[in-house]
Amino acid sequence: AGFVGENAGTLMNIFLASEWSNALEAVNPYVNYDGDIKNNKNVYMGAMAGINSGRIQNCAVCGYGMGTESVVYVQRNGYLYLGGFAGSNRGMIQNCEVDAPSVNASVLFGNAYLGGFAGENRASATIRNCYAVGDVSVEYAREAISVISGFAANNAGVLRTDYCAVALTAAGTTISYGFAPKGAGSIRSDCYYLNGGTFQ
Repeated sequence: AGFVGENAGTLMNIFLASEWSNALEAVNPYVNYDGDIKNNKNVYMGAMAGINSGRIQNCAVCGYGMGTESVVYVQRNGYLYLGGFAGSNRGMIQNCEVDAPSVNASVLFGNAYLGGFAGENRASATIRNCYAVGDVSVEYAREAISVISGFAANNAGVLRTDYCAVALTAAGTTISYGFAPKGAGSIRSDCYYLNGGTFQ
């Protein structure tokens, strides 16, 4: 779910904005998913793209909350990959930014990966020279695999020259990372995140 469900080509020079500060009057202030996320269903959500398997360059997103009234519900054996910009990156994202006021989920016996920029960055994928600001949270997690991070919640690719300044709130069994878990991927030394007023 997103401006583009799945991008397999090229997106360039796109700016998406919603007036989050007045959400009751804003036009489409949320990126919604109305179905049930359970029974081995995979859902990918990001304001720009649910899945990117192509190239996204010089794009920005500002002011979109993720989910109905900013909550996405994950149930038994469901899988959610939720990012302020992209749910899943399987290609190249470069020179992009996101201001995500609310990336939020509630997880019961499910699996959720929430990142300020991307839910996941897969093997052979790259996110370069991008940044995220905003708020990422899991408001409820019980007997769940739940991960939140300032930039990408699951990384098997390359993160390079990226940074984030994202508030994180982890409930229940949720694990949190200031920037991203290294996983099987690579986080270059020129990536930073803001922690208590200090970039690390």
